[in-house]
Amino acid sequence: MKNVSKKGGKPAGLRTGLIPLAGILCLLAVLASCTTMQASGLTMGSSSGEQEFVGSFEKKIWIHKGLGYAGGPTLFNLFSGASDDKIQDAIRKEVQARGGTGAKDIRIEWGAGVGQLFLNLITFGIYAPSTATVSGTVIKDK
Repeated sequence: MKNVSKKGGKPAGLRTGLIPLAGILCLLAVLASCTTMQASGLTMGSSSGEQEFVGSFEKKIWIHKGLGYAGGPTLFNLFSGASDDKIQDAIRKEVQARGGTGAKDIRIEWGAGVGQLFLNLITFGIYAPSTATVSGTVIKDK
């Protein structure tokens, strides 16, 4: 005889199995694009009066951290100071590639994607990678 619940005549396992599955799917949707911190309106380079727009850029940078949450607070950065250097280098390369003298309206967002959250989960928080997304406008002095 089938394992049937008294309400509705449906198998008991089907109804109880859908609730945790729906909860997990909702949680994954929320965590899929987690932004934990952002800074915007930053400027890099010198300004000598009038400037002209040269182009805009957006770059994603992978950052290695440990003992914490992916895209969030961690106990230490595996390559201390390296993430700042990577961000500055990325901006500098974008400015040089476009022949500019600086960048303005720089926006930096730190977060974690699904893959980074999964890596954090399977290492029990020992490895906590994140992504810095850097965007801005390249300018040139007139």
